[in-house]
Amino acid sequence: MAERRKLIRIPCSLPVRIAAAGLKEGVFATIRDISEAGARIAVERPEELPNIIQLKSPLEREMHSAEIVWRKSKEIGVKFL
Repeated sequence: MAERRKLIRIPCSLPVRIAAAGLKEGVFATIRDISEAGARIAVERPEELPNIIQLKSPLEREMHSAEIVWRKSKEIGVKFL
């Protein structure tokens, strides 16, 4: 199967906290690969997350908005907004 992405994703293991409207507390997850346009994130219960989320890395001060574009058993794919 040919790669469809236009931007190269960089493998990583970066901790991140997911916040969103309707979530009582942040969800901890791990970014598995990332590009300028999006990321693949390992998360325990992806079905409980809304489509629009906020990502906060302990390495950065600001939150980043993202839209979930696919979900698998313990992973999500997001595009940055």
